Amino acid sequence: MVGKIFRVIFTRHAQRRRQQIFDFEENLNGKRYARKVQQAIDKESKKLEEFPDSHPNYLARPNQLSANPNA
Repeated sequence: MVGKIFRVIFTRHAQRRRQQIFDFEENLNGKRYARKVQQAIDKESKKLEEFPDSHPNYLARPNQLSANPNA
């Protein structure tokens, strides 16, 4: 059985933010490092496509963040 296929899609706003991040890093640390940051974002996006349930906790709902389920 084939599982569901997921795609990460960047909104226009997210694309602008990525460009802002690139520009910031390029000005601060150079183009080489800015490209590495973009590659890291791309890599994590691919991970989310392959394993959509592996998102960081900050994407969870507030009631899901507690380590104690009774809290």
